[in-house]
Amino acid sequence: PRTIAVHSITQKWTEQGVTWGTIANDFIPQPTATTTLSWDGILGWNSWDVTNDVVQMTNNTFPNYGWMMKDTVEDRSQRYWFFHSRESGSAPELRVMVKKL
Repeated sequence: PRTIAVHSITQKWTEQGVTWGTIANDFIPQPTATTTLSWDGILGWNSWDVTNDVVQMTNNTFPNYGWMMKDTVEDRSQRYWFFHSRESGSAPELRVMVKKL
């Protein structure tokens, strides 16, 4: 199993300009959310609860520069996980569910 964290990004970036080297420390070290992934032989969707970030973004108390996904244990093991990009045909989704109060 791997635990993948999502971190709020704190600076503007572009797809053409961002790399692991340029993102440096432009994210909040404390993860917004984590999910432990295990391979069961079946491809599927994974999710992270980013509700608190979205609330702050919609209240304009925190800028929306997106999130970075990062393994919580970065080592040299051969364990890894694949994620799709928007170009893959199985693009990631952000689903926002609104509850009436």
